[in-house]
Amino acid sequence: MAAGCNGRCIAISTAIGIELARRIEGAGRDELSVPVTDTRGVPFHEFRSLGVAAATRIKRLQDHWG
Repeated sequence: MAAGCNGRCIAISTAIGIELARRIEGAGRDELSVPVTDTRGVPFHEFRSLGVAAATRIKRLQDHWG
């Protein structure tokens, strides 16, 4: 189970925990008060390490030039 809370974790996580328990107990997907969707891949994820390396180098240069 994955849920993006975007900084609103306490209330939403509590509500999602209750719904997750209902699902485990046998509630159907359409009986829950939150949508159940299939997971999707992250676009361009295979280039993540390249982006992190570039950002690190840029920030080091910015630190150096101060």
